[in-house]
Amino acid sequence: MEFDYINDELKLDEDTYYYYCCAGLGDTMITLSIREELEKKFGKKIFFILKKTHTVVAKMYEEKNCFVLKDREMQDIVEKNLYKKPEGGKIYAAHPAFHEELRDFFRPICDQYSTERFVPWFYEFFGLSGLEGIKEPTYYPPMTQALKEKISKFDSVDNIVMLSPEATSMLPMSNRFWEGLTEELKGKGYTVVSNVIRKERTVNGSIYIDLTAEEAVILGLNCKAVYSVRSGLCDLIFSKGKDLHVYYPTHSSYFIYSLNSMFMRTDIDEVILIER
Repeated sequence: MEFDYINDELKLDEDTYYYYCCAGLGDTMITLSIREELEKKFGKKIFFILKKTHTVVAKMYEEKNCFVLKDREMQDIVEKNLYKKPEGGKIYAAHPAFHEELRDFFRPICDQYSTERFVPWFYEFFGLSGLEGIKEPTYYPPMTQALKEKISKFDSVDNIVMLSPEATSMLPMSNRFWEGLTEELKGKGYTVVSNVIRKERTVNGSIYIDLTAEEAVILGLNCKAVYSVRSGLCDLIFSKGKDLHVYYPTHSSYFIYSLNSMFMRTDIDEVILIER
């Protein structure tokens, strides 16, 4: 799937609404899943502006109505040209965090004391009502030769367990927890790999593999199991079901972000883990 990259300037059509997917992978997933509803609401074509690392979401929804920012410089240009409301020919940030006037609306979710679950709250931000759950992707990227070569030196994919200990909106679990889990899984004969942003953050005892966002999704969908703090990656691999083990650091974070609730499932293994 090919994408149009924004390289040096913004050329915007006044008959099109542009939504800048400015937050995490999970937020982008929800935003792309409601394009049809947004087009019905405004009676106009909807285009999405994506960060380069989020193209995997567009592939999974087979979404062609999008531009991709080539680099950080173009991202800065877009963020300096945001509009306060959706309007033809304007760029609107598709998350309350980018709207100062919505600070009070955003704070309960940000600080995780909300009495609302995330999905209906997010739909409310878009001015949509009556929607339930999240529309599932229509395509899942297959294993690539490049990824096969990365992991083949360690083990077969069906014996690999992936740890994903990082998230932007969750309190982290302790190193002690992840190291203990690693030893337990290795004791059962599995090869344990870490999906982390920087190599130095690799969980002790596990193996570091340098993965793109798309490769993390592919490996997550194909490996034996995934153990992750609640993150946007979890949204993209929710279909793994019982082999997806998700940790929440508080009761409120579980209430707000429960994957089983979002995707109307019961098989994902969700654990509230409050460390002392």
